[in-house]
Amino acid sequence: TDNGAPEVVADEIPAMPINVEFPQKFVNIMRVANEPASTLVFQVTLECNNQQTADLINMHKIRFEDMIIKLHDSRTRDELDDVLALKTSIQRQAKQKSNDLLQRLGAPEGEMQVTEVFHNLFMVQDQG
Repeated sequence: TDNGAPEVVADEIPAMPINVEFPQKFVNIMRVANEPASTLVFQVTLECNNQQTADLINMHKIRFEDMIIKLHDSRTRDELDDVLALKTSIQRQAKQKSNDLLQRLGAPEGEMQVTEVFHNLFMVQDQG
């Protein structure tokens, strides 16, 4: 039955994605006892379903950047031992939070969305 609502396909890959790349950032990793100080260096790209979405993200880039930094901040060394799980978790959260933020900014639901979040860089640097 057609109720007039567009069909939403989970994790649909946009035909012509527009990427918004954020600058490389770093956050401190929480220290345990006398471990050396470590830093998590990362860079994230948001894949958008269209140019309008990318334009809206760029217009409010500092809000998206702040959200991305907070998702990476205050991690522990133990969390970073399973890099794949942590990256996947951060990417999933960043996608959800990006789409929530787009809604708060007035984006029409379903028409403007972040379809994927990618890490261009994700690296732990130990201070020695």
